[in-house]
Amino acid sequence: MKRFMSVFAALFLVGCACVEKPLLRIAVTSDAQAINSTSCWGIANTEKAFDFLSQFKPDVVLMAGDLADRADPAVFPLYMNLYRKYFPHNPVHVACAGNHDFRPVGNVAYEDLWNAFADGLQISRDNPGHQVVRGYDFITLTEEHCDFYSAEMLSKVKAELDAAVARDSGKPIFLVTHYPPRDTMIGSQTGVHARAELRALLNNYPQVISLSGHTHRPLECETAIWQGEFTALTTATLSYACVGGGDKYFNVAGGTIPPYAREVQQALLIDIFENRVEIHRYNVHERREINPDELWVVDIPYNPATARLTQARAETAVAPEFPENAVISMRHDFGFAYLIFTPAKHDRFVFSYIMRASVKNDDGSWTLVQETEHISDFYRYIAHRATEFVIKLPEKTFRVNKIMKFEIFPQEEFGKCGKPLVLEMLVPPEWNMTRRSKLTWPQE
Repeated sequence: MKRFMSVFAALFLVGCACVEKPLLRIAVTSDAQAINSTSCWGIANTEKAFDFLSQFKPDVVLMAGDLADRADPAVFPLYMNLYRKYFPHNPVHVACAGNHDFRPVGNVAYEDLWNAFADGLQISRDNPGHQVVRGYDFITLTEEHCDFYSAEMLSKVKAELDAAVARDSGKPIFLVTHYPPRDTMIGSQTGVHARAELRALLNNYPQVISLSGHTHRPLECETAIWQGEFTALTTATLSYACVGGGDKYFNVAGGTIPPYAREVQQALLIDIFENRVEIHRYNVHERREINPDELWVVDIPYNPATARLTQARAETAVAPEFPENAVISMRHDFGFAYLIFTPAKHDRFVFSYIMRASVKNDDGSWTLVQETEHISDFYRYIAHRATEFVIKLPEKTFRVNKIMKFEIFPQEEFGKCGKPLVLEMLVPPEWNMTRRSKLTWPQE
């Protein structure tokens, strides 16, 4: 028995020795947008994130802005209490501020807000800030007056980047900003806060891994990471998800926020090894790793020519398809109409559904009368994802006493569409499309 136990112990130790340990581990959160209450979404979700991430014993805890909503300094002690509770081993704290950290109720000077933020989070007042942790550089940059990067500020950032390169040109440099460099990951293509001047600067530094908040894009999206001249990715959100802007998607609020956006409570864990950086994505409410079979990996040293996570992924993307037994039907009441159908299938997820409504002409041809795009529920808790999907149709879709055709095209995130589900019907004359009830989405 003793001989057996000795052999077992030896095998156990050999097995443990084969597990490669990271040289540095980073826990990443952002966009809590909290108020002075332990029961608000931001603080409650931050505690979920810290509770979950604490098991990994990170060497660095990083926050990419928008911690406090309306620049409320009372949030900072709540955050730091959680930091001390869940990370008693005192990891290095890295943070930048975001636009919500500078939105005061009254007229408060920018410098006072910045100092309150830095002191409240117990970080340096230097902007940009620069820390070297076990041989890896972390540079933080907060926009001046929450609005712009001056030429002087960008010159300072360049000096910090040059210092990091001079210290060790082969290692990654982590640049932490709230606003993303323009035309990189999803959500950085448009808007005043998609920073073209930051992108232009970073194009000269392939070592950079840019971590930014602000966009609130779900980490399920493979387009939430981008590789080109350098690497850029979103830090997700601990408050609510966003999926787009303007009027692109029909079933969102305020042009950006999808139904049940609060279910996106996400964080990152970044492991640095000698020859690579591994980026793990988590939903901290479900304590679930997102797409573990598609781990985001950045090679060290980074070479744009051999990068794994470029836009070339769009070329090999596969369109979603409806199952053979998929069904579609129409429901109508109180002036609202809904298409209800079997969700499409995809090896990753269906990003959205495109609905096209056409009316049949006397000569047998079809005229398109309505087209809308609807975000799917890929970002929701797994238990809440639909076994049948519901689309609410916009007003003025129907032509009474006419034959109409409704087509539902499933689309993956790079834009490839599968074959549609089709419903043809004669619109009954008794259908009254005057809406008499509150405009809410059917899944709300």
